[in-house]
Amino acid sequence: MNKYLKELILWAFMAFPYVYLATVWNKLPEQISLSTIDGVANE
Repeated sequence: MNKYLKELILWAFMAFPYVYLATVWNKLPEQISLSTIDGVANE
């Protein structure tokens, strides 16, 4: 495989999470509820 093609594929895999986050950012809730290790919800 060509060196530049391998590098292009690597850059695509590295950029994918950021591109995905940018596309779904407005659909995410403003606040995400968290819980402790015991399963008790934090307020």
